[in-house]
Amino acid sequence: MEDKISEEKHVHFASHNGIASPIGSSSAIKSDNGLAMHTDYSKGDAVDSVSNDGKYVKESTSSVEEKQETRGFFEIAANYIAALRPWSFSASLTPILLGTALGYRKSGEVNYLVLFFTAVAILSVHAAGNLVNTYYDFLKGIDSKKSDDRTLVDNRLTPQEVAFFGASLYGVGCIALLILGLIAKARIEHMALLYFGGLSSSFLYTGGIGLKYHAFGDVVILLSFGPLAVMFSYICQTGLLELTPFWYAIPLALNTEAILHSNNARDMDSDKAANVTTIAIMLGATASYVLYCLLLFIPYIMLTILGCNFSMAFLLPFLSLTVAFKLEKEFRRGELDGIPQKTAKLNLIFGGLYVISCLLADRESMPGL
Repeated sequence: MEDKISEEKHVHFASHNGIASPIGSSSAIKSDNGLAMHTDYSKGDAVDSVSNDGKYVKESTSSVEEKQETRGFFEIAANYIAALRPWSFSASLTPILLGTALGYRKSGEVNYLVLFFTAVAILSVHAAGNLVNTYYDFLKGIDSKKSDDRTLVDNRLTPQEVAFFGASLYGVGCIALLILGLIAKARIEHMALLYFGGLSSSFLYTGGIGLKYHAFGDVVILLSFGPLAVMFSYICQTGLLELTPFWYAIPLALNTEAILHSNNARDMDSDKAANVTTIAIMLGATASYVLYCLLLFIPYIMLTILGCNFSMAFLLPFLSLTVAFKLEKEFRRGELDGIPQKTAKLNLIFGGLYVISCLLADRESMPGL
């Protein structure tokens, strides 16, 4: 009996809310009820634990390790997802839906398989562009502990992981483009012209010459997350390379640009310290507020003109006007923390209502269609 006892292996358990868990092998830990549990195990042995009713149960160490690995997997996956900045995807989703809606009004049909691969292509480029931005902002010392994106600052991912992830997403987008070349109505060279225009813009925003750092980032966003994305979605559905979707994209593009401008206005001090030039820095605080207001409210003025002259359905996005006024008030007060995310939510609401208005309006009342 003594030999048996001496051969047992020990581990310590700390009880918390009635559940004992292994924490080490050298010191006893008191449980919540004041009793010290002193048990040992080695790899492959069974682990004593206490159930809620106070009874001992056996749990293999392999299952404990599996749980730890599972927690590690989900934590890593969460870090990768967070690095994509999914809150910003409304800037891509709404142009995709708008181009598809316009294509439906033009041809009277929607190819949902084409829509799916269109979304994959555009969202992949958008996500990859976010990762490129994370990578180069970190290399240039722009991101800090106070930054909105702390993927690399907090060592959630390594620079090599971010770079590889971004390159992989660009690859996914190119594969989606090739599939669209097989199933969409459009000519592959027309789709490639628009697609690689957007892809190049997403990379050059911070990569390469770094347009963002020389006050050209706003122009890139204005074109990429508006006319280019809408036209690409439209041509994939109809096969027609036309300028009509370009004009319909302008209200949405201005609203999307408000996301970037609010972000740059919030980061003016850190950007100055890193010798970065943005339109917000060039304008200063007061003029940046004026520009933000113009980006928010000009789209509503444009839709008022469409509503009064063509179809009242174009007034539907006015349901989001109260949100726009709330954001204007926060910007005016200098409450800029979190305002890019809030502006992105407005963009999703405004864009969704704009898409619905295009679907509700009579085709005869839609100019160009």
